[in-house]
Formats: sequence, structure tokens, C-alpha cells
Amino acid sequence: MLPQDRKDFIDAHFHENIAEQDLSREVFEQLRTPQELAYLAERHNWDNGVQRMLWIAQSPLCSRATAAEIFWLSQPQEYQKYKLGQKLKSAQKQQVFTLIQTVLQRFPQDYVAAADLHFDPVPMLQNSLDIPAALYQPTPGDPSYVYYTSDDVSHWFAQDWLIQIEQASSAIELFNIAWFMHEPEQARAILAHPLCDLGIATLVFWRLYSRCSLDVTTPALLRDLLHNIDSGSYAPTIAYVPAEDDAIELPKAAKWHIPPALKQAV
Repeated sequence: MLPQDRKDFIDAHFHENIAEQDLSREVFEQLRTPQELAYLAERHNWDNGVQRMLWIAQSPLCSRATAAEIFWLSQPQEYQKYKLGQKLKSAQKQQVFTLIQTVLQRFPQDYVAAADLHFDPVPMLQNSLDIPAALYQPTPGDPSYVYYTSDDVSHWFAQDWLIQIEQASSAIELFNIAWFMHEPEQARAILAHPLCDLGIATLVFWRLYSRCSLDVTTPALLRDLLHNIDSGSYAPTIAYVPAEDDAIELPKAAKWHIPPALKQAV
């Protein structure tokens, strides 16, 4: 438990009305424990810049829990499109990116293991998706082609979709059905079909990512699909080229990946 006088000291010298340029590094150095740094981090208003957070992340007193919390609150997924070490045009973004890289470089070996400080990133991982570079690449297999049209599927109701998927008798027919899918329930049925291959699974991934992002079940479905693709659950039969799919807009591929240690509770 942090003594009240130490809370009062932190509140007086680091309240949100103090501009970043008026912050005192000398006063910051008077913080003496991981618990005091954790208290400062928890009360930080991120709209006021990240100078306080950078000092904490650079401090030898910073705990692993506080460092991990700072990392995830920095929204690192938004910065994975930049190369580590890249200089950003926005000064604000550059400061946040520097903070993220500081934690990446120092975690966990340079941070204190404080028994009374904990952080679990699982809630933040719920909507986090680290897309591997392989998902952007063409899948091997026979050439694919789309012979269905939007008119062919426009009259299908929910049950019709499931019937059409179940009755698909070839990989190319299942591929055509998947091309027009727009609901997670349809994706589950396609992925469970015995003819679903790597190309179809990759197509379904990008359809889910592009068309079903607002559905609360989509993040978990995407993570399970990534796991199954990575584990080799789908054989390559039908070719699919994501970059040539005009129905989706591919996000920029991640230039770096979040290490497993930062995805675990501390």
C-alpha cells in the first residue's frame, strides 16, 4: 500500500494540468519505488503526451507489470506498420513509438519483478490481431475463378447459405460461395466443410477481417483461423491471391511482432 504522503507528492507534481515542458526530471528522480511509478502510470492522462510514461519505462525502478501496462496502453498495434527505428513525421506519434520501442528493448530483463504489482494483457488482446506475412501471399494450388455473381446469392436467406455450403461438391464451388460470404456463421460452416483448403481458408480470413469486423465473435474466430492455418490444418488445393482480390483492402503488413512475453500476465 502506497503511503498517502507519497500519493500526495505525486499528485502535486505530476497532475494533468502540468504541461510536458514544465515537468521536472529532478522531481521524478525523487520517486523511490516501483509502486510509486505504478501509481503515477495509473493516473496518467494519455491526452497530455507520454513524457511521464517514457521516464517510467526508462527507470530501473519500473516493474514488469507497469512496463507491460504502458506498452499496451500505447496501442502498439497501430505502430506495427512502421519499421522499428523508423522516424515518423508526427512528433506525437514519434514520441509514442519511442516509448513502445523502449519497452520492447528492455522487457522483461531490465524491469523489476514486483510481487504486489500485476498486469494481465488478455482483455487488450481480445481485439488484437497479429497477421503473419504469409496471409498476404498467394496460396499454392490450381487456378481459382469466380463464376457466381452477386445476383446468384442475393436471394439466399440464412438457412439457404448453410444448405448451399453443405451441398458444395467441389473445392471451386466452395470457393465461389466463400467469395460472397458476409457473416461469421457462414464462415464457420465453410471452414468446417471437408473441402475447405488453404486458399479458401485464407479467402475466408480476409472476408471476415474486411466485412465482419464489427461482429463481437469475429476476433476470436480470426484468431482460431490463424492458429489452424499456422498449424497446417488446411491442404493447398485452390490458389488464392489476396493482392488481386478487389473486394478487400489489405492492411499494411506488420513490420514487427509483439513478443510472447508481453502477451502474458505478469
